[in-house]
Amino acid sequence: MCFDLSISQNVSDCTVLVDRMFEKDLLPVKVAVFSYFFAKRNGISDPEILADIIMASLFKDFGHAMLARELLVDEKYMGEDSDYAKHPMMSIFLLSKVGGEFTKNLKRYILEHHEQADGSGFPREKRELQISMVSFIINLSEQIFHYSYSNRESNSNQNTTEKFKEALKRIRSKTKTEGLNISFPDSLIESLSGIIKHSDEEV
Repeated sequence: MCFDLSISQNVSDCTVLVDRMFEKDLLPVKVAVFSYFFAKRNGISDPEILADIIMASLFKDFGHAMLARELLVDEKYMGEDSDYAKHPMMSIFLLSKVGGEFTKNLKRYILEHHEQADGSGFPREKRELQISMVSFIINLSEQIFHYSYSNRESNSNQNTTEKFKEALKRIRSKTKTEGLNISFPDSLIESLSGIIKHSDEEV
């Protein structure tokens, strides 16, 4: 990650956490990595913010541990059930019990990672100008990987790499798709173009 450990305790904690988690192939780690580089692609270079992006990507769904199992295994509940919609706040609550000091930005990114530009997100139904661009970056990254590892009838004949590219293109073209949030700021969607081009060139 190439962070200077002397910057702050938060950056130091982030570096240690990433070093340990990168040894495992976990979806949150992939979201964290994509979010980190996508943020840098969008001009974010502050080590504190980048560290918070990684931490938020890894911690954002801690609140799932407090939910009934059926809310997590059946996607029809996600975003609709009032208890599921509380999990960002539950994640922050669990973080508060860990000890240590976490930045306001980190908590904000966790709280907003399911908010959408058109106001249809949760838990507070914020609209585009009320939501941090970093929160959008984490949300978009999660959407891409969640779609890539899903098994819907519409994409069951695609492998993970093909689903990943399909998710990028559907978000870029704002194509309404089951299980894929496409409500993001235009500037962020536009920045996907280079990633799509690069992924196509690798085929």
